[in-house]
Amino acid sequence: MDKLDDLYRDIVLDHSTSPRGTQAIERVDASASLFNPACGDRVQLSVQFENGTVSHIQCVSKACSICTASGSILAEAIPQLPTSKARDHIEAIKSMIRERTVPAVLQDTDAASLAGVAEFPNRVRCALLPWTALEQALSSVSFRAEQSGVEKSLKDSHEISPPSLNKVREESK
Repeated sequence: MDKLDDLYRDIVLDHSTSPRGTQAIERVDASASLFNPACGDRVQLSVQFENGTVSHIQCVSKACSICTASGSILAEAIPQLPTSKARDHIEAIKSMIRERTVPAVLQDTDAASLAGVAEFPNRVRCALLPWTALEQALSSVSFRAEQSGVEKSLKDSHEISPPSLNKVREESK
C-alpha cells in the first residue's frame, strides 16, 4: 500500500468519524432526501443560497462511512461556490468515482480521496448519494426559478389573462 492510499484512507476516516456540515442552516432554500435501498444509506441535504452562490450546506446522513465521508467532503467543498461551479464539481466527482481519474478541479482536495471507491462497485452508489442529493436540490431551484419566470411573464402579458380577470375587464368596458 502506498502513502497516497494511506492518506486517502485517513481523510475518509476523518470525515466519516467527524462529519462536517451537519449543523442546521439558517434558511433552507432547497433540499433533497435520498435513500439507497441496496445498503440502507439515507441522506438529507439542505442548501442555502446568497446571490447565486451556495452559501451553506447541511448534510445529515444515516449511512456507511463512505457515504458519510462523501457528504462531509461535499459540505466543505461546495459552500461559497456559484451554483454553476457546484454543478461542475458534481460532474467531476461522478467522473472521478466512475473512472478513478482525479480531474484537475479536484486535485489537492479531500474529494480526491473518494477516487478509490471506483475499485469497489458496490460502494459507488454510497459515495455518490450526497452528490446526487445536491444535484437534485440544485435542479429543484432551477425548476422553481424557471416556473417563477414563466408565471411573471404570464402576469405581465396582456394577451394571456386568467378567465376571471378577462370577465372583469369586459364588464368594466
